[in-house]
Amino acid sequence: MRPVEEIKGVGGQLTDKLHAMGIMYIEDLIDCNLEKLVAGGVSQARAEKILIQAKDEVNKCRLLTGSALLKKRETVGHITTNVKALDALLGGGVETMCLTEFYGEFGSGKSQFTHQFAVNVQLPVEAGGLHGSCIICDTEGSFRPERLIEMIQGVKEIHPGIEFDEELALENVRHVRPDSATEQLELMSVFTAFADEMKDTDYPVRLLVIDSLISAFRAEYVGRESLAERQQILNKYMNALRKFADTYNAVVYLTNQVQSNPAQFFGDPTKPVGGNIVGHASTVRCYIRKSKGNKRVVKLVDAPHLADGEEVVLVTTSGIVPPED
Repeated sequence: MRPVEEIKGVGGQLTDKLHAMGIMYIEDLIDCNLEKLVAGGVSQARAEKILIQAKDEVNKCRLLTGSALLKKRETVGHITTNVKALDALLGGGVETMCLTEFYGEFGSGKSQFTHQFAVNVQLPVEAGGLHGSCIICDTEGSFRPERLIEMIQGVKEIHPGIEFDEELALENVRHVRPDSATEQLELMSVFTAFADEMKDTDYPVRLLVIDSLISAFRAEYVGRESLAERQQILNKYMNALRKFADTYNAVVYLTNQVQSNPAQFFGDPTKPVGGNIVGHASTVRCYIRKSKGNKRVVKLVDAPHLADGEEVVLVTTSGIVPPED
């Protein structure tokens, strides 16, 4: 992100006015409207000019060569799942700069991975973490700090040489439970502001969890007559999540509900909710289902650079572990 003073013709006085409105970077201007700038003391002609210049500057930066894109990809990080075979299936773990969706029935273990990633993101890079903090948007009320404590103890057993302060680990997890789909959408601006605030700290935000993506939307947009509106809003939401992942080099982990197709007589009739909008927007898509006992099968359904496959994990008191444990 580049400071606004890099725009041609933006001097000290105009910079001070923009800073007073909370506009620090050129990218901030893209999300700003003309009325706000005028209300902040910028003349209408000047405001129109710098908005056009800001868009031109950002659009120039979006035209990347293949080598530049490859260099950007070198900054991608991963969060370990604690299971080496599953990490390998996912290309090293759950990846930053993309949307990773786990869908499955209730009780399949989607929220278990939510808790595990909230702990593992805080690990150093060499241990499979990102040395970062996380935000959990809990639409179903399934998050439990007690479960985090159990998993922290489990991580200490896996990495006995790493210091893991329990109190600090809990402080590095921010939780919010929206009451509606509208509030869920509005919280994206809060998440972005908080990530900006934390980016130069010891534990920047490197994980955003939406658990679950669709719950509030299914409750509020009922009936076929509301389907088109719901999908349009979902599309904007998925774009905002993708932008968050890219801006902060963060993992965005989404859990999704499923529905059954009663007309399907052969094979598994379950499919994720959200239709093609969610399907196309999710970069990596995994289907998680129950197996015998505490075992869960994680199937990689879609990824642009990975082969399909599946691996078995075990859900224990200390967290997600390989089945042989």
